[in-house]
Amino acid sequence: MVALYLHLLAATTVQVSLGACFITQHHNENTHKCNTTCRPTSAFLLAAAKTKAEANTVDYQSSFGRGSMHLSAILNEGDAVVYQTGTWEVDGVEVGTGEAKQLCYAKIDTLQLVWTHDCEHGQIRGLLLTLASYDEGSEVSTKGSNDSGNNLEDEYEFVEFGPEQLLARLPVEWEGCSGNAMDCDVGRLLVSVPADLRGC
Repeated sequence: MVALYLHLLAATTVQVSLGACFITQHHNENTHKCNTTCRPTSAFLLAAAKTKAEANTVDYQSSFGRGSMHLSAILNEGDAVVYQTGTWEVDGVEVGTGEAKQLCYAKIDTLQLVWTHDCEHGQIRGLLLTLASYDEGSEVSTKGSNDSGNNLEDEYEFVEFGPEQLLARLPVEWEGCSGNAMDCDVGRLLVSVPADLRGC
């Protein structure tokens, strides 16, 4: 049984208990005390990811794992992400359309995913996100170039991709929201986009 204890005194301590395995976080320093091999739980990863998001850092999928430890397991509506299209590899096997790999950006709208202990299946849906530049503070927008206002298809470009295409989550501050990021079309990058995540 997973137990999560938060002690908010002079210092913050997070302890996750899995029988004989303890992972303690104190001042962002992880100390492992294990009788068996430890694997952080999804609750621990969620707490760590929230801390990273508050620190305005890019969350790379490569820093996470597979299944319930996948970055897709902690995505929320309104998160800005980087995903790949074209051709990429999954477990060393080339998949995709056969075209050159391309990086794109999206604002998450809907997750339809199933996670097992070592796999993730399903679809991530959202709105195409355009970046004015890759620099910190630059504008990001979900509004399409054909903003006629006649229907949603003209105003927004909807995207859909699998969890294996997800590369990273970018920290974005959405502007003019009433507490719900999905109500916003425009935001600002809180960090510069790293060179390896620059694409379309």
